Amino acid sequence: MDHPYRHPVIGHERDIAGYGAAAIRAWHATHYGPGNAVLAITGAIDAEATLALVKRYFGSIPPIAPAPRVLARVDALPHQSVLHVSDRIDRPGIVFRSWMTPSLVAAPCTHVALLVAAELLGAGRSSLLHQRLVTEQARATHVEAKALGGRATGTFIISVTLESAPELATSTAIDAVIAELIETPIAADRLEDVRIRMLAERVRALESFEQRAATLIEGEILHRDARWSRREAQIIADLDEKDIRDAIRDWLTRDGFTLLVDRIPPAVALPRVAAGAPSIGDPAAVAVNVPLGEEARLRCGARLRVVHRPGDRHFHLRVLGRGGRAQEPVGLEGIAELAGSLPAIGAGADTAATLASRAARAGLRPAMRVLLDRALLDIGGLAGALPSAMGLAGDLLLRPCFGSDDQARVLAAMTAQARARATDPAAQAWRETNRALFGARHRLADAMPAAPDIAAQLTATDLERFHAASWHPDETVLLLAGDIRLADAVALAEAMFDGWAPGKPGAMPTRLALAPVEPGIRIVDAPGRKSVRITLTWRIDDALDMDEAVGLQCLGHILAGDFGARAGLRLRQDLGWTYGVQGGAGELLSRRGPGHGSLSAEVKPGLTGKALLELRRVIAGLREDRPATEAEIEAFRRVQRQTLARYSERASSAVNAMQIALEYDYDRHEDWLAARARVEALTPEVLRTQAHRLLPANEDLVTTLLGEAERIAAALDGVAQSGTIVVGEHG
Repeated sequence: MDHPYRHPVIGHERDIAGYGAAAIRAWHATHYGPGNAVLAITGAIDAEATLALVKRYFGSIPPIAPAPRVLARVDALPHQSVLHVSDRIDRPGIVFRSWMTPSLVAAPCTHVALLVAAELLGAGRSSLLHQRLVTEQARATHVEAKALGGRATGTFIISVTLESAPELATSTAIDAVIAELIETPIAADRLEDVRIRMLAERVRALESFEQRAATLIEGEILHRDARWSRREAQIIADLDEKDIRDAIRDWLTRDGFTLLVDRIPPAVALPRVAAGAPSIGDPAAVAVNVPLGEEARLRCGARLRVVHRPGDRHFHLRVLGRGGRAQEPVGLEGIAELAGSLPAIGAGADTAATLASRAARAGLRPAMRVLLDRALLDIGGLAGALPSAMGLAGDLLLRPCFGSDDQARVLAAMTAQARARATDPAAQAWRETNRALFGARHRLADAMPAAPDIAAQLTATDLERFHAASWHPDETVLLLAGDIRLADAVALAEAMFDGWAPGKPGAMPTRLALAPVEPGIRIVDAPGRKSVRITLTWRIDDALDMDEAVGLQCLGHILAGDFGARAGLRLRQDLGWTYGVQGGAGELLSRRGPGHGSLSAEVKPGLTGKALLELRRVIAGLREDRPATEAEIEAFRRVQRQTLARYSERASSAVNAMQIALEYDYDRHEDWLAARARVEALTPEVLRTQAHRLLPANEDLVTTLLGEAERIAAALDGVAQSGTIVVGEHG
């Protein structure tokens, strides 16, 4: 009962209320000294010059004795325990099965063996638990296993998302799969799949400067070895299947803890009723370092753009299609999401399980996403796996396995989630906001992202037709960054798309017509919710030129773009009403608009009215009496400078840069310089003018309040506008 892990890191409310300056100073003096810190610096640096800077800025800090390390006593669980609770979840039920495991510091080899066990048991559709609980028994829609390391003790957790309310039999079924794994030797090819995937992930974890630094720091702090990641990789490579089964036998057959969570029955529906400055060391200017790439047109009509990165161990491939959620036919809300689930359905000759195994063998994890106005396929990995990635992409785009049992399972899971979202208060709040902002028939307002009856409306022919239109060759673009030249990439891509016939793309439906904004306050009732989520949104109808688009981004950053933005400083630091304010401003559809912005914060119910007024004042101040300052603009400039400077840092960021160039018609390096110039040219006077057009007056705001309706209404005296409505459990 007295183990420190039982106490939240940030503390309980009563702890936070009792913090004082003296206690904070004492804690800082005890724990924040050079003898208790690790400094990691990564990047294209001069080691001697960097060390001189470290000595200059850190060398004068007086040393202090490190605080004595407290190791919590870890005792085995005295008995098997089960807890059954109900919560506001968006699915029928969840089962968590967990065990205590050894310290990753004291027993690193055992911890790594359990990491491999987690992959075997619960990573993807080819995992043992998925095959047993989802494919064979059809009692679950999703399974996942995790081995979490800790200095004193670790935890192994298996989570199962169920088709119906949870029962203890699921926990027994999990134990049966574990017992089977212990007694049955692990197939060499299956273990090799897992090894390759884990090692590839660890190599990719060193791709960016931040990831390298985090890896070095973690190794030094936990293992007193900054190069621990190399040793961990060697352990993964050396583990045999008996080591893994022994670790499972030793730790996952002990007494554990089972948590059963089911959904609170929906309540009776309520009727709708009326109602900073630059930091030290920042350069004055950062070079624009953006890869442009070379382009070729394939025989099928698709475009290929390549950035050659000599010596890079990684590649990233992105394929852009044209079939986003905005193009879904009326009555088939959810077809785009299902079309984007192909890695979970299968392609070519592969079922979902064999497709996952095929990708794992190459160290790949393909991901498909469906946005509002486009479809994307992303595959990244080590350089040697690029031919495998091209073949995988070709199967996914040209040879999908629609109509299979895997599709039926994915569709059933989507339908269950859509039904849960239909009565989920948070989903209702999202819909109410978008209905008010864009109109009830706008694509963002009438489905999120699938309608509850999607299974009843959809046929395999519908799906095949939508997929074919989404990936028409004349409107498909391949973006590739890696150690490969354009001619070689063309040869791989031609093989990938062999047989893809060019032709004129057919028209796709669009559902983006805008209705007039309906400002006002909407209260979305969420019985039992302890806090209130305040969301303020606004729309900008007119098309923005490039200067205005940059100005809108800057205004959004000043309002809520980072931890030191105006709204957060006011509500968090000055008033202490919330932990933070999120938001920003931008464009929904790249350059095609419309522009939009938002602010949101979580507060106690009794503070709803006061917090809402403060958020309105922050927006009004930026429009009227508190225009943007040079320091605030410079903070935004620093973010943009670093972004432009880091587009060549890794293969995935180079692909992002190529996609932005396509969207904004940037064909030359000078285009990026012009974008940088627009940012540098921002002034308080320019933003003062733009704020009047791009930021809303109070009467133009769409406000959504998510929480207990009665408590919210009681806290809105003097705040509510005409047209306030309350939305009940069923909208």
